[in-house]
Amino acid sequence: KAVSILNARRRNGDKTRDLPTWYPVIHAYTGNDIWNERNWKKANPSLGVTLRIEDLRALAQEAKLPPADERLFRWLHLCQWPTTKLSSWLPLDLFDAARGTWKLSDMDGEDCYLGGDFSTTVDLSSVPVIFPPQANHADWRVKWYNFMPEETMTERIRTDKVPYDLFAAGGWVIPTPGSTIDYATIEAKILELNARFNIIEMGTDPSFALYLLQRIENMGIVYAAISQSPKDMTDPINFTEILLREGKLTHDGDPLVRWAFGNTSVWKNGSGQGKFVKETRGHRIDATKRIDPIVALVCGMSRAKLYGIEKSVYETRGIISI
Repeated sequence: KAVSILNARRRNGDKTRDLPTWYPVIHAYTGNDIWNERNWKKANPSLGVTLRIEDLRALAQEAKLPPADERLFRWLHLCQWPTTKLSSWLPLDLFDAARGTWKLSDMDGEDCYLGGDFSTTVDLSSVPVIFPPQANHADWRVKWYNFMPEETMTERIRTDKVPYDLFAAGGWVIPTPGSTIDYATIEAKILELNARFNIIEMGTDPSFALYLLQRIENMGIVYAAISQSPKDMTDPINFTEILLREGKLTHDGDPLVRWAFGNTSVWKNGSGQGKFVKETRGHRIDATKRIDPIVALVCGMSRAKLYGIEKSVYETRGIISI
């Protein structure tokens, strides 16, 4: 009740409860010339005292490449509040430049990792195969297998405005029987891959697919559960981005994955940790923009990036005797 009376007095302009020694000031730069160092002082009055100009320059330089980091720089260092902290992940030019010239048969018998992102009725299910650099190639190579229910494909073509039928005809998406994802079809494909390649591990979001994962685990394929949270996604997102920017990752030019790549946005928190989200339309996420193949890639990369690292110390130096 006392709080209600106080709020009522404030609404009526009563200043008797104001604290005369309390003087609030908000330091911010509200313009768009954000790389001009003269404007940084407006949001950082202690610049040069508690915050070194060299440190802020380094942060600004890092923020100039990924759009999501520019938004974070505005938010944390210029006290700006963008209407959304989402931004496109990477330009399509990077995806197009990563088109490889290899054939899948070039990797027969090689070590690989699987990624996974699964659905029930609406989103795509996706299983990318990730080949780390090995004796026959120095680049990382990725081949995706995408799945969607056959009975809902026509409706999805209408709502998503995407030619899934043409993708299916080209082998870029595998229609599964019925109106929901048929996990038996996905299981059969994984077992086919296991017979052809040496699958070391699968990194996957276990949502919707625990029964499938239990079955393939019983067949000897180890999986790690990767949540779509900033805690689990930040490191493999950054790792994958570095590979793409440095030209160290190639793929087979999957047009469905290209579309998903263009839909992928990044949300980042105040600590710089991020996760993937769908493209936005204004202030609203566009639910028809599928990103599942890209999420699946990063889930797989969370394990694949450890290739050649996760070895016992005894394999490298032997046993020390005292």
